[in-house]
Amino acid sequence: MKIASILITGLFLLKAQSLLDAKIYEGFDMPAANGSPLGSLNTTLSGENSKGWHSSWQTAKGKVLFNHNDLDILGYCSTPGAILAKGERKQQSIGQAVAIRQIGTSYVGDVYGSFRFSSGNLVKDSVLGILFSIPSAEVPSPRTSMFAICPKRWGAPYGMLSAGQNRVSKIENGIECYPDETYLVIWKMENLPAVGKRTSIRLKMWILDSRQAAYFAENGLTETALEAAKEGSKPQNVSQSAQAEVAKSKRGIFKGLILSCFSNGLAKVTFDEIRVSNRNLSDALGLLDKKS
Repeated sequence: MKIASILITGLFLLKAQSLLDAKIYEGFDMPAANGSPLGSLNTTLSGENSKGWHSSWQTAKGKVLFNHNDLDILGYCSTPGAILAKGERKQQSIGQAVAIRQIGTSYVGDVYGSFRFSSGNLVKDSVLGILFSIPSAEVPSPRTSMFAICPKRWGAPYGMLSAGQNRVSKIENGIECYPDETYLVIWKMENLPAVGKRTSIRLKMWILDSRQAAYFAENGLTETALEAAKEGSKPQNVSQSAQAEVAKSKRGIFKGLILSCFSNGLAKVTFDEIRVSNRNLSDALGLLDKKS
């Protein structure tokens, strides 16, 4: 009886610890040939250091290919590889490219996240970002997703944060993203509810180019430092930032949701180093230890 009690207590502690350190990671370090289609081969179902997922990668729209070229940034951990999303070619436009994967982790309270991207020509009516969506037969989009974290939105050179179509925070100033530059997108969600509960949620996002990201890594990347930074093109600036509040919402990040790498109107977008963590901002960024 005593042994059973110890085992049950141990299992409870392990579960509590797993919730405490819940983490999602994808660095696309895949043992695949360059240009291999995502999700159609065993070697492109998941990165070798992938963590926190409930399924493998799939291509939902357009072409998404494994790319050997890594989006590395000075001061941050990175594994070799990335994915290249190519929009569906139409007669007079470029459509969507969407990679999807189901997450295996739920979050309550505060959660941090980040991803990196580099794009080709960012035309006015293009959009790109990371989405969290309820599983559906329809391809996820920013308008239908639970949350959309977009450094580029339709109709403007700037980004947006959204929690559904009627809860959108559009960035109206800052420094637009430029082609072939590597960007780090940092986000935070505060006060996420448990399943079936309601809370008032706050969303935050910061967009940094590679010089800015390296500067903050060297000089101290904290939430306080990000909030104090002005928008601009200097290393000590952030390129863009946004905040949004959603009152009395049931929206959250729950096990089974679909995370999407989404683009529309773009010939090519590279996505890399997707991280989500409830531990701290540093863990969600993969900051290198300066002492190592």
